[in-house]
Amino acid sequence: MSKVAIAGPNGNLGPSVIHHLSKAGFELTLLTRDPKMAAETFPHPIRCEMADYSSADQLTAILKSVKPDALVILINREQLEPQLKLIDAAIAARVPHLIPSCFGLDLSDPRVRELPVTQSKLAMEDYLLRKARECHFTWTGINTSLFFDWALEKRALPINIHANGKPSVIFDGGDTVFSSTTLDRIGEAVAQCLIQKDKVTNRYVYVHSGIMTQNKLLQYARELAPHREFAITPMQTEKLMEQGWEKWQAGNRSVGVMSMFLPRITWGWGLARFSGEDNEILGLPQWSESDIKEYLRRYLGD
Repeated sequence: MSKVAIAGPNGNLGPSVIHHLSKAGFELTLLTRDPKMAAETFPHPIRCEMADYSSADQLTAILKSVKPDALVILINREQLEPQLKLIDAAIAARVPHLIPSCFGLDLSDPRVRELPVTQSKLAMEDYLLRKARECHFTWTGINTSLFFDWALEKRALPINIHANGKPSVIFDGGDTVFSSTTLDRIGEAVAQCLIQKDKVTNRYVYVHSGIMTQNKLLQYARELAPHREFAITPMQTEKLMEQGWEKWQAGNRSVGVMSMFLPRITWGWGLARFSGEDNEILGLPQWSESDIKEYLRRYLGD
């Protein structure tokens, strides 16, 4: 395997995935709505192609021209139709291997599969698996749980370590263990899944930077910045999910409502903890407590 096409390079995962694939020596072609932006960000010898994600025929033509050994899809998982078009185009162009946009939560638990927030990802994954059986291409799905550095910036953990006076929301007591992965480690995982494809073909892998709890993160933040206030607001995930369902059934389809289901998956049901077995298979290191603490230090400032 030497040639890789990447769809959606201008998003959160693009820089780290492209960095690690380039470092590994892959010849890259980027499929993007904005090739000018991509070319400025990722210069030659990386090739950039204008992609019309509404046209499977146009995408097929690009892939036939490029002849990649694999297609990596980094498009936001809520954008279902572009992902389906890319899968169809990859099949038509006879791309041998796909890494779909599975990054994030594992959908294997039946409770998760019933939630509104997972329906786009679920539809894509079900379509991928059906097409793989029918059309005989291979695939690897990469589950990463929460994006650690992105989540810190967006307060999606939601531990606030940036400013005094804004409380951290602690779910269900704060002691549920969960996995989280940096954007850089996700890029490394994509590269290793292609380098070591035979070990991870036609299955999901579960990778992380490390495991942690909300209370541990808060403890580390207080130790690193004892002069600052770290207030908390306790919250029950079951109640939050019930409120989410009420809003959803009343017709509210906003991102805010969708996000009301996620804490139940991670901290209520405890479904975001990975074993680390796939890290070992792929040779990806796992954080110790001191590693997590050191990583937090850069976000705390003076």
